[in-house]
Amino acid sequence: MPTLPLYDPLAPPFAPHRVTAPGGYEWWRFEASDPSAGIGANIDFYQGYPQDPTYRRRYRLYRLWPTRFAPPVPKDYTAAELVISENGRRIAKCLERGPLAVSDDALDLSVGQWHAAHRGRDFRVELPVGSLVFRHRGEVECSPRHAGNGHWQTLPSPSFDVDGALEVGGRRIVLSTGVLLHRFGTRPLWGTARVPPSLSGQV
Repeated sequence: MPTLPLYDPLAPPFAPHRVTAPGGYEWWRFEASDPSAGIGANIDFYQGYPQDPTYRRRYRLYRLWPTRFAPPVPKDYTAAELVISENGRRIAKCLERGPLAVSDDALDLSVGQWHAAHRGRDFRVELPVGSLVFRHRGEVECSPRHAGNGHWQTLPSPSFDVDGALEVGGRRIVLSTGVLLHRFGTRPLWGTARVPPSLSGQV
């Protein structure tokens, strides 16, 4: 009996993999920091937002009674989130809920006024509180690797130089270095597959 694919394995790096697995997710993180000041920011875009209580509840109901409840799919539970921390302490958090618009063949994401896109060698993030440009220090060569148990991730190396600043609480936060993470999975991101900590150690 033929089975339907749960994601697109041929999508380019950072482009959407069109995950359709119940409880699955796709997640893009832009992490920027100023190591000298001990401050950093995580900017996340989600399909299958793991903190959505409705998504988690409907997934549990579907697993218990799959013939009574429709499978919840990632594209119906989307969000963008900004977290800023200083010396290990969170000082600001913003959450934007709404439909996530994505490109078919490249990284181009939008949730409301939040936007992230890959342009040439740069990755640009535009938020209501400011904008950041991530410039790769070398060639952007990467491909998804299996992280185990139904999860994949793309993590380019080396890191990025970051230009730009965010205005939060009357304070201008200038950031200088960054990393990117693209992760997707056909199993839930909650439970045993927790969101990993900051990649830079600043957030």
